[in-house]
Amino acid sequence: MIHSTLWRSNTFHENIIAEALEHQAKLVIAKLAKIKAEMKQQEATSVDQHSKATEEIRSLKQLLAQKEAYSGKLVLDFTQVTEDLRVAKDNVKFLEASLHPLRKNLNASKTEKVELRVEKDPMVAMYKALTLQSKNSLNMMFL
Repeated sequence: MIHSTLWRSNTFHENIIAEALEHQAKLVIAKLAKIKAEMKQQEATSVDQHSKATEEIRSLKQLLAQKEAYSGKLVLDFTQVTEDLRVAKDNVKFLEASLHPLRKNLNASKTEKVELRVEKDPMVAMYKALTLQSKNSLNMMFL
């Protein structure tokens, strides 16, 4: 009977321990399920963040390519403008160099005009005098 009582007592304790262990196992399983759900959520969040980051990187690469293309165009435009400026500068130098002889010719022409006028004025006066004299002579002939 003692043996039976001990056996029952051991069995009772074993049942209590087994129930406690089962309860702990259920708690651990519930905790693991919660951790697993959190990990899945974090994984989904990480995948979403990775996807967004990948999209942003692709977008930034496109912007960088556009910037590089625009920079190349600016370099070409700058090179063309520089060449146009050099040509315009050469043209200005040529025009400035041609201006001096043209001014010299203009001054010479003005001087020649004055000289011709000086020569012309007495001739015109002499022509008028001769014309008047000739009219007077003709008038005298007919009188």
